[in-house]
Amino acid sequence: GWKNSVSCRVTAVLHNGCNSKVFDCILKNHKERVAVKIPNEPQDNSGEANILKQLTSSTDVRYIANCYGKFTTDDNRTGLVFERLDITLAKYISLNRKPMSFKDTKYIIQQLAKGLTILESKAIIHADIKPQNIMLVDLSEKPFQVKFIGFARAMPYATAEQGIKTGTPGYMSPEMMLGLPLTQATDVWSLGCVLAYLMLGRPLFSTDSECNALKSILKIAEPPSNDLLDKSMYAAEFYKKVVRITDLFNRHVREDRDKCVALLKKMLQFNPEDRITPEEILQHPFITDKSQRRFMPFWRSNKVGPGRY
Repeated sequence: GWKNSVSCRVTAVLHNGCNSKVFDCILKNHKERVAVKIPNEPQDNSGEANILKQLTSSTDVRYIANCYGKFTTDDNRTGLVFERLDITLAKYISLNRKPMSFKDTKYIIQQLAKGLTILESKAIIHADIKPQNIMLVDLSEKPFQVKFIGFARAMPYATAEQGIKTGTPGYMSPEMMLGLPLTQATDVWSLGCVLAYLMLGRPLFSTDSECNALKSILKIAEPPSNDLLDKSMYAAEFYKKVVRITDLFNRHVREDRDKCVALLKKMLQFNPEDRITPEEILQHPFITDKSQRRFMPFWRSNKVGPGRY
């Protein structure tokens, strides 16, 4: 269960980020290896701690990194203690240097959709789903078993204010970029971007800025309606006029890829009200189809080049 005071010994640095560091540690009482996340500066991360405590009390943490508790450092920083996992999905793709098979992609997306149903049941928005915030549990012993991490930007749905921006360009939903009201559908969009990343071996949308990300979204997605733009807080920053661009995935493809693209398009609906739900993802033919065919990644198609998005 959750503990408000955890004692552990640091053995190595696992990750040195802009906002926090993650250490490989050993629990002093149990000799168990854990990962400890400590912010670089003293800051209020009680929101993240409270959300993790709420999720840890769930009966099902198969799809969310288990957080054992927290502790306070001598300089008043709050450390969070997690189960030790393997590597991020982003790191795996980078090391493997090729897209994933349909079989492995189905398995990963199925698990993550189940994770979203848990967040939905707790009325929590992750708000920063991306390959860097998805961990492989144990690549050698449990191939492609995955869990969500990175809840620093997560928020209760009830407190999700219109106009808040917490995601990462390339995975951030259009409603977050445009300052539209946020719902849990924002996480479905981000998961759709992860699905595309697995199949392409690279991000589907531009990751260098929100503006370029939105431009690349409009190359494949239905443009937003004027009614939707009228509700936006930031539309003027991005739009002078809305131009329809031919759908990138509107082409004849094999059955497996056809089902994958069909799911992707449902996840990447510009209007969050039109987006597929996590429960519907689990019932989609791409996930439920048990047949396994020879893998042919998107980038081998002569109709879609490997250019930048």
